[in-house]
Amino acid sequence: MKYAKKWISIDDQVDLLTRGKGLGCNNVDDLKRSLETIGYYRLSAYWFPYKTSSGDGKTVFREGTTFDEIMRTYEFDRRLRLLMFEAVARIEVFLRSRLAYFAAKEDGAFGYPDSARTKLSREYSAAKKSEQYIKHFANTYGDEHDLPPYWMMVECATMGTLELLFSKVSPSTRTAVASDLGVKVPVFKNWLSVLRVTKNACCHHSRVWNREWGVCPKIPNAWSWSGVANGRTFAVLSVIYHLLARIGDAAEPWRGELESLFEDFRDIGLDKVGVPSGWRDMTPWSRSE
Repeated sequence: MKYAKKWISIDDQVDLLTRGKGLGCNNVDDLKRSLETIGYYRLSAYWFPYKTSSGDGKTVFREGTTFDEIMRTYEFDRRLRLLMFEAVARIEVFLRSRLAYFAAKEDGAFGYPDSARTKLSREYSAAKKSEQYIKHFANTYGDEHDLPPYWMMVECATMGTLELLFSKVSPSTRTAVASDLGVKVPVFKNWLSVLRVTKNACCHHSRVWNREWGVCPKIPNAWSWSGVANGRTFAVLSVIYHLLARIGDAAEPWRGELESLFEDFRDIGLDKVGVPSGWRDMTPWSRSE
């Protein structure tokens, strides 16, 4: 099928939304500004759940839907995404530290798995162009070592490479890292994929509200979840909170910000995030695990 939609001006976009599709708007200038600075297509992901079919088969906004309501949904998503990114960053730094520590202890500072060396070498070569500590190592020790020691390498590795490295290091190293974080190796291996996808979504400003995640978190048996979907953002938030609680004292302040966000935007409804009723009494939020 040939794609038939064509470019239209901002003024025509406003007319399409308000007159054509019935979006309530008290301030057309604000609507224009949002269409200019955010974009029609990006915003369409936020107004999609507010639309319905008209009698003639066209999609229109449900009666009473306003531009302010759409923008509150957008703002909720933006702030939730920032909270998630902050938490994933803390977890990623912890992972770099512990993976390097246990792997170097077990196999030596340069004891990389052969199956990970090709990807590590590519990232090492790229880092030589911009990272001073890598340039220094290459210039000083490059005649003897084709890769830097673990504690340097993990600092210039991508999240995807850390995920690969975790899957290739010795079983005892994987167990040590996962045990630090209070889960079994298969669960944490899955969670690494979840964290990578979450980080990418946050970095690219992708929607986390009303999202079905392509990589769903494995829920530990000890959590005893029943009837709660693990493909929605609530499951990802639960993984993040569990990990934060294991690595330091940031978990409760982060949770406080999350609960404040939920409260400030309670009119949006948490069902699109997958938050079940009684979630505070569930593991890990009950902290009874």
